[in-house]
Amino acid sequence: MEAQVEALQQQIAHQNAVLAELGKQLEAEKQKKLELPANLLNLLCGNSTPPPKPFSFRSEDWTEWITRFEQYRTTTPLQYMEEDQQVSKMLYYMGGKANDILNTFKLTEEEKKSLSQVQRKFNSHYVTKKTKLYIRARFNTREQKEGESADEFITDLQTLGKKCEFNTMTDELIRDRLVVGIHRKNKGANTYL
Repeated sequence: MEAQVEALQQQIAHQNAVLAELGKQLEAEKQKKLELPANLLNLLCGNSTPPPKPFSFRSEDWTEWITRFEQYRTTTPLQYMEEDQQVSKMLYYMGGKANDILNTFKLTEEEKKSLSQVQRKFNSHYVTKKTKLYIRARFNTREQKEGESADEFITDLQTLGKKCEFNTMTDELIRDRLVVGIHRKNKGANTYL
């Protein structure tokens, strides 16, 4: 009889241990559900990310604008909204012409609700319009603007130079453009010699 009592006590102890472990797991699951996503927590704490500025509707600005929008989308509650609402927000932040351009795309009503489909169409609309000749023309006519620091001018030249696809000549052509395009008080023929 003592052996049976001891066996029952061991079973009860084992079941209590299993119940305690299940209780811990249940508590951990409750905690997971209570944890807020970091982005939402930041928003609730006042760390909000401002929306991107309206898009200029110039091809050369598209890549930067869509990158800023994606940064905004993923750091705000926008990422938790329905996809069609995300599309609406993107179009709203782009500005007035966005809907007109969207309506020129051959998209079904369902595709117009898909953020990836809409972004893909805008990408092909703006990225393919950038021609190497146009970008190179901008590079070759770029001069330092009044009030623009030398660092800003150099950074812009480097950015344009990369887009021009000059390959091994990029650094030399940037240097040449820098020499010709930098703003000097006494610009003259002897300035470059």
